[in-house]
Amino acid sequence: MIETVRYLLIPLTPVHIGTGETAGPEEYFLHNNLLVRFRPAEVFASWSDKQRQEYEACLAAHKVDDALNRIRASAGKLKSSHWYHCELADSARSALMNAIAKPEQAKGEIRPLPRNPYTGSVVIPGSAIKGAFRMAALNSLLASREDLCRQAKREVLRARDAAARGDHSQARRLLEQLDQALQKALFRNGGGIERDPFRFLKVSDATPCRAPGQPADRIDLAQVVWADGAARQGPMMAVERLRSRADGDEAAFELEISIDHGRMNHPHVGDPKRIGVPWPVDRAWLMQTANFFFLTRFQEEQRRFLKYYPEKAASAASPPREGCLLRLGRYSHFESLSLEGARLAYNRQKKKWITQGSTRTVCELAGGGHSVFGWVLLEPRS
Repeated sequence: MIETVRYLLIPLTPVHIGTGETAGPEEYFLHNNLLVRFRPAEVFASWSDKQRQEYEACLAAHKVDDALNRIRASAGKLKSSHWYHCELADSARSALMNAIAKPEQAKGEIRPLPRNPYTGSVVIPGSAIKGAFRMAALNSLLASREDLCRQAKREVLRARDAAARGDHSQARRLLEQLDQALQKALFRNGGGIERDPFRFLKVSDATPCRAPGQPADRIDLAQVVWADGAARQGPMMAVERLRSRADGDEAAFELEISIDHGRMNHPHVGDPKRIGVPWPVDRAWLMQTANFFFLTRFQEEQRRFLKYYPEKAASAASPPREGCLLRLGRYSHFESLSLEGARLAYNRQKKKWITQGSTRTVCELAGGGHSVFGWVLLEPRS
């Protein structure tokens, strides 16, 4: 039997989910307060022989600015090449305009969100949501296994000792081996991915449920800051991100979560009692483990980075009934991506191993101020 429930996903703070790519000025142009991303291949295909020759002549003469201006000018006239448009914050618009005018000083790249390849609408991958559930479940199962907790603490101490001796490669190997051991003991039951009992959970991609013309995203500048509010030196990044409750103009997305009860009894799963899973797993257990893990992280980070937790988001962090709090996407920081008791990471700037970070990546909000990334509420859709 497959149990399927529809949910609403509501961003509390800005969310940026990376695609592994960047988009440069050869893929977009600015129009008023919008960034319009287009398909360069369609622009090139529409050109006459003379236009291609002029473009190639610009490149041969190292006049890259002129070459890019020709692409953007043609794209502005060829509406069929437009993929999507995204609202620009004033500071992001100024930064990108400067990059277009002075490409020798700035690349003008943006970090896009995952999108429907045909319509250009934002898509939140179901794998990102399932990954958050999996992390919370791993944390819960580890806490219930005293033997694994002791093992984790031993390996973390060994990694710290190796780091203290200056053997950073050994420290990394120990942590990687610990992660593999925990995954195997908690979820894989000694087998490969085909034996993973978490395969019972299926999460669809989340799509916007706003009316057409109501954007679910915008582009802002992101930067790294210290807890006291000081910005860390380094370039600011233009990122596409979801509109959130912290902006006062939240988007909402809809998705489906399915639990395949038949897969739980599949012979490949093995003995669930050996891995600490409360079999059969139900939605209540998934939501409870998520709330336990992410609420703890939310409250700790809010305490340390209060300036970047807007009241609109912080006051709404109490999960709805039969729902949960999750953290998604890039800039979630390793505290939300690692297990309690097995948390250790190398800080390249300070050149030391740490159990919690001293900085956060934040972005501007539509109503002013700044916010951390990644917090969302999941609630059943009536």
